[in-house]
Amino acid sequence: MEQLHLPGETGLVESQQELRAALAQEEEVISIGGSFELDDGGSLNVTCDVTINGNANTLTRAAGFRSPLFVVSSGATLCLKEITLDGNKSCNAKAESLVRLNGGSLLLERGAVLQNNAA
Repeated sequence: MEQLHLPGETGLVESQQELRAALAQEEEVISIGGSFELDDGGSLNVTCDVTINGNANTLTRAAGFRSPLFVVSSGATLCLKEITLDGNKSCNAKAESLVRLNGGSLLLERGAVLQNNAA
């Protein structure tokens, strides 16, 4: 599948570390370049308005990682497009929600799927 590049996009992220760095740099648009797991490195913090374009990829909670995948701070908005967040429920029955809103907002747009979550 051809990957969609949005205006203002600085490039693709292909790992948890790259995604964490893009969020820390407060990128407005982040594009996912491949499916990957999010492990026990801690939740990804969203502190500003950001759109994550998943390009039909999946971010999966790794076995044993029970925290939210994303924590959205007050005043921030996380917009998800063409992405699946998979809670990997069979390995994480006591995990928290996929996204925690601490006063922020979550927008699910075309192709955004939240699945296999226990909370």
